[in-house]
Amino acid sequence: MAHPDADRRDAMDPTAVDRLIEQHRRRVYTLAYYTLGSHADAEDATQLALVRLWRHAARIAPDKAEGWLVRTTRNVCVDLIRQRGRSRETPGSEANQPAIEAAASQDAPPQAH
Repeated sequence: MAHPDADRRDAMDPTAVDRLIEQHRRRVYTLAYYTLGSHADAEDATQLALVRLWRHAARIAPDKAEGWLVRTTRNVCVDLIRQRGRSRETPGSEANQPAIEAAASQDAPPQAH
């Protein structure tokens, strides 16, 4: 039995989806890195979030894609934290939220240490 979204996904222009992925890849990675604190984990989260974008692209309005990706990336990071049994939450971490959001809106990924 075919996936219910298969017809819509096949009807999409794959080039447009590729452009959308390339346009937002750095922002997704940056948000994942600042949330998870690890380049390897950020790469995993980026891949998972972008695969979700590809799978759901037929249902996402282009003007909503960035917000959808930020929310999805955050959810992927939370899922990874839960799966791996660790948390980056620290007392006062709510104060870091503006820094995390600012990082998500920047184009350049953080420098490796």
